[in-house]
This record gives sequence, C-alpha cells and structure tokens, in this order.
Amino acid sequence: MISGELVRRVGAIRLTSYAMCVSTLAVFIQFVLLNPLEALVQPTPVYGLSLINGLLCTVLPVFATMLAVERIGAGRASVAAMVGPVATIVLAYLFLDESISRWQIAGTALVLAGISALSRSTTSAPARTVTKESS
Repeated sequence: MISGELVRRVGAIRLTSYAMCVSTLAVFIQFVLLNPLEALVQPTPVYGLSLINGLLCTVLPVFATMLAVERIGAGRASVAAMVGPVATIVLAYLFLDESISRWQIAGTALVLAGISALSRSTTSAPARTVTKESS
C-alpha cells in the first residue's frame, strides 16, 4: 500500500530493481553468515531449476505487481494480489487434502479486511481540485 507513492516518484521498474538488489544482497549476507561456502556447490540441474524458479516465481511476479501498482493504484493492486494466497489455501484444501485451521481462516480474513480498509481509505480520499482564479 505504501509503495504507491514511491512508484509515482521513482517509477515501477527502477523501484523494483532497487528492492530486488537490496533483498538479493541481504540473502547473500545471510547465506554467508549461516552456511559454509561449500554449500553453494550443487549439481548443475539444481542451478537450472533455481534460475527458472527465481525468474518465474519471484522476478516476474514482483515486476508485474509493481507495474500493476503504477497502472491501477496500490489499493486495487493489493486487492488483486490477495487472490493468489487465498486461491492457494482453497486449492491446497481441495486437491492436496490439507486441513485449514481456524487460525488460518482468521488470519486470511484479517488480512483481507485490512487490505479492504486501506484500499477504501486511499480511493475515497477527496481529490484536490485546482481552481484558476480569474482577475
């Protein structure tokens, strides 16, 4: 929700690129602090699958989300983005026979209510009109 203003000032592509660079640096620092460097040596297919997973499941969705924020606004983009997690919960229940706890339902409802309230407050704010005074 807060990214809307940053997107307007910096631009969706640039803001997303900055955020991805910072998060990548944080991941590398955490890895180096918690693991030996030998843990980076993996079979070649692991690198290929990791590259595909990283591009399709992280890079593309993050850029798409920020472009959506730029085009339709943060409130609408956040509401649209909630379809994914809710659909994941429902599909996991239906097809993977996973149970859904009351805490999960309550948490999902709380997040949806928060997004709904925030999107209403940003879209219902009165527009400022500039009047031209004639002399």
